[in-house]
Amino acid sequence: MGRRIVFVLAALLLLGLAGAAAWRLTQQPGPAPLYASGNLLVNPGFQEDADGDRRPDGWEAGPAAELSDWTILPEPGGHSLRLTGSASYVRSAPVFVWPGKRYTLSLQALADAPTPARLQVAFLWEDTRREVCARATSDWMPVPSRRWRSLSFQAVAPPDAVGMTVLLRPAGDDPVYLDDLRLSESGVRLEPFPDYGQAALAFTVDWETAMGGLIHSRSDDGYNPATAEARGEAMRQGTENLLSLFARYGIRGTWFAAGYALLPGNPSGDDFGHPLYAWASQANGWRDDHWLTTPWFADDPHGTSESHPAWYFGDLVPRLLAAHQEIASHTFGHLYLGLASPEELRADLQRWNAVARAAGVPSARSLAFPWGASLGMPDASYDVLEALGYLAVTRTYHEPRGRSQYWILPPDDLFHLRTVPGHPNLWAFPDHYFPGRPEDLPGAKAVVDRVLLLRGVTSLWAHSEEVASPEQVAAWEELLAYSAERRSSGLWIAPLTEIVRYRNALCQVEMETRERPGYLELRVRNVSRETLSGLTLTFPAPVRRATLQGASYSDFRQDQLRLPELPAGASARLKVWLEGWEAEP
Repeated sequence: MGRRIVFVLAALLLLGLAGAAAWRLTQQPGPAPLYASGNLLVNPGFQEDADGDRRPDGWEAGPAAELSDWTILPEPGGHSLRLTGSASYVRSAPVFVWPGKRYTLSLQALADAPTPARLQVAFLWEDTRREVCARATSDWMPVPSRRWRSLSFQAVAPPDAVGMTVLLRPAGDDPVYLDDLRLSESGVRLEPFPDYGQAALAFTVDWETAMGGLIHSRSDDGYNPATAEARGEAMRQGTENLLSLFARYGIRGTWFAAGYALLPGNPSGDDFGHPLYAWASQANGWRDDHWLTTPWFADDPHGTSESHPAWYFGDLVPRLLAAHQEIASHTFGHLYLGLASPEELRADLQRWNAVARAAGVPSARSLAFPWGASLGMPDASYDVLEALGYLAVTRTYHEPRGRSQYWILPPDDLFHLRTVPGHPNLWAFPDHYFPGRPEDLPGAKAVVDRVLLLRGVTSLWAHSEEVASPEQVAAWEELLAYSAERRSSGLWIAPLTEIVRYRNALCQVEMETRERPGYLELRVRNVSRETLSGLTLTFPAPVRRATLQGASYSDFRQDQLRLPELPAGASARLKVWLEGWEAEP
């Protein structure tokens, strides 16, 4: 009889796991479990060094931590990592982990000295804020003098962990070399991205009309209806261009619409509550005090998208929906949310939802901060977002030379989701601005490369007016073509809210695995409210053949298998035969 391995990924079922003693590192583990064969570490052999700084890409390298050409096995372009000095260290990029799963690190180490050295490993478990919530530390491990030695460490992820980084540091000041690192997960791994994906990228657009944001500009020319109208026309042209480009490369984006972008017009003269916002003043960055005495929507021409195409984009909404683009919220009135009160925010977002319903658009679940102005946002305003069903925010304040006390996402890590402090159900989604200038194209391509390297999540964004000129269109086409090509390397391109919904639903997947003579038997159940497509599993060895619900199944490659669409509440039963396992009885 094969031994039975059961693991359940739903968080509530993991609360009974043992505490600190259960996840301490051990040098001498008990009987070895099965391990998914994929290496979870980024750049584990230290080969990647794109900028040539002698520090491995995807790793945080401390003082005197640098690449060496001395490797355990001769390989073209191979490197090891040398740590010199007791204050030196190296820390991995974050790894997505499942509570209750066991993780094992193996590596090769050598001391370049006449006497042995020692090495310590720490597994730093991270919560949804990417803050360390627990730490598992090894004893100091002996590293032999001028001879490679295999070291191995393991730990079980505690209940609150969703991520982990690996920290390695030496004792003493003699050089210690590290090579051939490997981090594995016990059992069969449920991957964090669908469809054999390695990383997630969203293309997002701030979508504004002359009325919806542009008339309220804080730029040097201040209140200027003529400039607002010209920019509204460019926004419309950019929409046409971007829709064409998205269709060409099979991309579904997220359009963060200010409210007037959803209106086909306003011939009835609705004043939308006739709001006055006392915060829209020179004291807060506007060029004059025009809006202190002028209602926010006073410039509405009360026309239609046909008579005033720069002011209303409602005629474009059916085309976006037909192309399966996501339409999300940029607030109705393009409000500065660090200054607006929670009551003003609630009224504005309810107005957005009402106009969206009339246009056939679902209520928003994601919001892009106008002006990138999350700084100053009161806690009660985040409560408003959660009460209205929002799952994510983006365009958060992360100016590198700005006021760091307002960072929700640090500017040196815009490739991983983090929750908003105090709001564990509200994700902050990282973004990178690409205004369509040719000189910015290498940087935008580097974002695509880096999100893949880090196996992370991010977005690239612009205003639709920044895809208006031929030069901008050419730059955006080159970027989209480059990104589409990277799908073959595991880049998942999807609307922002779809990425967040998948991330949330994944934590409500249950998986039970039994080891049978010659094969594995699995039951995967989706207990979320979402239909999940493309769930990807990684096995301990390459898949030789499989059955699903008793019938032959062929959607697998190497050591991974992709499940078909799994509706909410549904289960999939699999039998999987792996290469190198004993023959069927």
